[in-house]
Amino acid sequence: MRDSFTPDVIYGNDRETYLLSFFPGTLVRVPGGIVEDFVTDVGDKVELKSERWFSTATKNMCIEVYSDYHRGRTLGGPLRSKAHGIKYYLHFFGDDLLIVFRTEKLVDLIEKSLPEKSVDHNKHFPSAGWWSWNDNYRNGNKWTTLNWIVPIDFVIAHAESNAYLRMGMDYRH
Repeated sequence: MRDSFTPDVIYGNDRETYLLSFFPGTLVRVPGGIVEDFVTDVGDKVELKSERWFSTATKNMCIEVYSDYHRGRTLGGPLRSKAHGIKYYLHFFGDDLLIVFRTEKLVDLIEKSLPEKSVDHNKHFPSAGWWSWNDNYRNGNKWTTLNWIVPIDFVIAHAESNAYLRMGMDYRH
């Protein structure tokens, strides 16, 4: 079975390097990046999620909520970041749209939007996006994540975030 995770790690590392070029002296890369990817010049922890696709392709974003969903629902994405004290959760698209979230605000929005019952595969919730399982393979083992597919504008408006297009041009506050 092919390891579907490795190419994403390589891409993520490349995007981290690219992001650093816009913030010299403000962001410092954390070696290994297991818990956080960066620390700011004032000591705040930062996590970066990099997407290959352009934000204009679907107008949606995919936010991981749980990792390994079928084997215990370990925290993923911003929920994991909050548990580790990460202040900023960044979502970076292939067309250089960067969305900067305060992790706590994003987690509050996710928790308000989670359905009360167990999530059916690709079940749609019109007011707050839909939920989807994604199967990956890591070291020959199946790894399933539960993701929230949600309109970008909805998340920006409801999580009190800022978004920047093409790194430097203010997009939305």
